[in-house]
Amino acid sequence: MTNPKFLDGDGLNTLWADIEAEIDDQVSAAVAGLYDYKGSVATYADLPSSDVSAGDVYNVQAAYGGSPAGTNWAWTGSSWDALGGSMSNATAAAAGLMSAADKIKLDGIEANANAYELPLMSPDTRGGAKLGDGLAVEDGALLANSYIETRQSGTDTYQVLVAR
Repeated sequence: MTNPKFLDGDGLNTLWADIEAEIDDQVSAAVAGLYDYKGSVATYADLPSSDVSAGDVYNVQAAYGGSPAGTNWAWTGSSWDALGGSMSNATAAAAGLMSAADKIKLDGIEANANAYELPLMSPDTRGGAKLGDGLAVEDGALLANSYIETRQSGTDTYQVLVAR
């Protein structure tokens, strides 16, 4: 390369052309390993098997194998490789995706619902109420200054709450 201190107009143009060529070569070498997006196909089976170059990328609209719909696939030079990983369903020990069964179960739960069932009253199980003066438990029911009485009318038997 010519010493730039002693260049005339033609020499400067030649030096500049050499610099541009060197930059182009370095950029081309760096870009050669990048991906080249080619478009979308409906299914994995629609990915081309000929006229592809390493780095060609297609979006596959349908799910394939463990890869969800919308996965981008890159040609490695010998096969298609999914860009990005796939996730498993969540477990009690590991984060992940929700299974269809879990989603259906979740959708069946009303907003602000819980699965707690208040236990029936007994002398040992208070079921959320505190026993004290004027309160008693009879057959699992809380009585407040009253009691349950079984009565019969003809062939019908029924219970009524009677004030004390």
